[in-house]
Amino acid sequence: MKKLTGLGLLLGGAAAVFEIAKKVRGKSSESVSTNSDGSLPVGVNLHPGEQCHFFHVAEWWEERTRSRDVTYAGASYRYPLTKHWRARAGRFRVVTEANIGWTVLDSGRLYITNKRVLFVGQRKTHAVPFSKIVDFTLTTKGIAFDRESGSRFFLRLDSDREAAAEVVHNVLHA
Repeated sequence: MKKLTGLGLLLGGAAAVFEIAKKVRGKSSESVSTNSDGSLPVGVNLHPGEQCHFFHVAEWWEERTRSRDVTYAGASYRYPLTKHWRARAGRFRVVTEANIGWTVLDSGRLYITNKRVLFVGQRKTHAVPFSKIVDFTLTTKGIAFDRESGSRFFLRLDSDREAAAEVVHNVLHA
């Protein structure tokens, strides 16, 4: 996992939100509007006591196994039995090939709060509490998360990956 340094965020403080805004968006702290508790204003309903620290457009990817059956393998010979019936001789066996790979499931908006990772997609909303996240990895395309149970998921971000990873790191290690 990549070691994250730099912002030194204090969760829930207005200074943390201003520092993220200055570093990521290049804006001054005067142009960033926040709620009275220092969280970012978002258009999604949050739980009581929950504060949003990051939001961005993202894609939700999951690690999936794709299986494919190969029903006939080897050399074969076809010979006619009657005018309309034919027989085939050869080696018949069913072989299942399994490939594990990443599959994009949805696109939408990512919200990182002090309690959970919330993804509001076009098809489905995913909410993963930080208590269920074991580890995360910052990559060149986004952030990969490991859960206690269930499949791994990956959030692809076009920009601001480092700021999102910094917020996740601070929430996990608070």
